[in-house]
Amino acid sequence: MSPEVKKLAAIIIKLYKQTRAGEITWEEGFDKNPYHRLKNGKTITLSSFWYEDDPYEKIEIGNSETGGSVTFTDAHFPRNEPAFGEFESWYLAMKELREKAERQAAGTDGILDDVMDALQIDLTDAAVSIDDDIPF
Repeated sequence: MSPEVKKLAAIIIKLYKQTRAGEITWEEGFDKNPYHRLKNGKTITLSSFWYEDDPYEKIEIGNSETGGSVTFTDAHFPRNEPAFGEFESWYLAMKELREKAERQAAGTDGILDDVMDALQIDLTDAAVSIDDDIPF
């Protein structure tokens, strides 16, 4: 892996872990893509797109001071190379990051938590009762 790709990998891993832990606040952009503003004036935007018949995940890091940006996709990584953790590819890792960020930006994770609180659902208890109620 080249030094640049190692940096990209480190950024993705850190963003994923911090997003999963709720340490990053994602906002919904005008185009519905989630973005996060860093303290140093940089903005990270996540999105996806299709090229020909293949889906891609994209991360753009913008600099509000200069107006410049760096854009990279999962295509920067070898297609068949495992990413990290349970992810079989960098595409899947970046897709999961974007989907988590989208849910956080739209507030859907909070909605589910609010409903669970209102119904007094304890996830550990729910797993047992759900398994018992499924007839197959």
